Amino acid sequence: MENPYKHLKAHEGETFKYRDLCNLLGIEFKRGKAKELQLKQLRQFLDLDLKTVPRKIVFKEVYDDDKQKVVSGKGKFFPFIKNILLNQLHIHTPYTGTYQDLIPMLGLASVGYAKARYANYFPTETIKKKYAHIIDTDLLAEENLYRFLSMTGTLLQEIIRSSLNQMEKKDLVSVVRSLRLFRQQTVGVGETQKKFIEKHDLSPLEHSAYVQIETDIMEEFKLSDRRQLFYRTPGKRTWIDVHELYKERLNAFIKSLGYEFSATLFIISATPEGLNYEIELPYLNKSILRNNVVGKLSRDVDLKKVIPQPTLDKYILTYFSSPILH
Repeated sequence: MENPYKHLKAHEGETFKYRDLCNLLGIEFKRGKAKELQLKQLRQFLDLDLKTVPRKIVFKEVYDDDKQKVVSGKGKFFPFIKNILLNQLHIHTPYTGTYQDLIPMLGLASVGYAKARYANYFPTETIKKKYAHIIDTDLLAEENLYRFLSMTGTLLQEIIRSSLNQMEKKDLVSVVRSLRLFRQQTVGVGETQKKFIEKHDLSPLEHSAYVQIETDIMEEFKLSDRRQLFYRTPGKRTWIDVHELYKERLNAFIKSLGYEFSATLFIISATPEGLNYEIELPYLNKSILRNNVVGKLSRDVDLKKVIPQPTLDKYILTYFSSPILH
């Protein structure tokens, strides 16, 4: 990511009045809160000292392209998700994909992680066999990798889900939640026989039938929030029944179309406000976002309880240190 002020490195260490600094940077002279916001944005690219010299600004440093500082935002993840996704939508809208697609596209984890976490596999194949080509699992308990992928997948999904909800509330995007269906297929015979997973995104007509399943159950049980279809609530027997009933009807719908598995499919479109949103360049830095994720995983108490530290470190290195998609 290029720093637009790197040609001013010769002025590092100099002291300016605010108006003179504006002239140097070629920016508008502002007052009050507009000035405060402007200086805050400049600190993404410059180290500015406003305290040492009264009523003057010390131009301390122009950050290198790979060391630009990120200004404070709401959480460690949302500003990155918002800007990376909107930047993608500025190029092409809508964006269509599952969590498996979104995780590497946003830079949260590697493509290898997404494939390991979400790829459908044959029921007779053990987890250890499935991942043997990725990481040495001979000395590791088979369930460790399963737990790692399951627990980290939940965390990454929540980051995406929460970010999309916030972006919808801010009227930056509209999100249609549909299904991508999968089934196992076989081609060839004998030694040339190969198995693969066929994918299918719901057609508009199929999507309407899928939505109707939710609508019918919500009306039948007088639910006020569609989340009650997905999450069990301890002590609420009716909600548990609803949760199970929804799964049964959804599975029956998937099988009626000739498929075996499903994944949530997000169809994300930028609103007019989202298309006009001015991208904040520092928040396009996927390396910083990935480091924030790694930091959270490394400190996660629940992960440390079920996975030995050396093994946890190895998983994180394997799945979160791979090259980032741009």
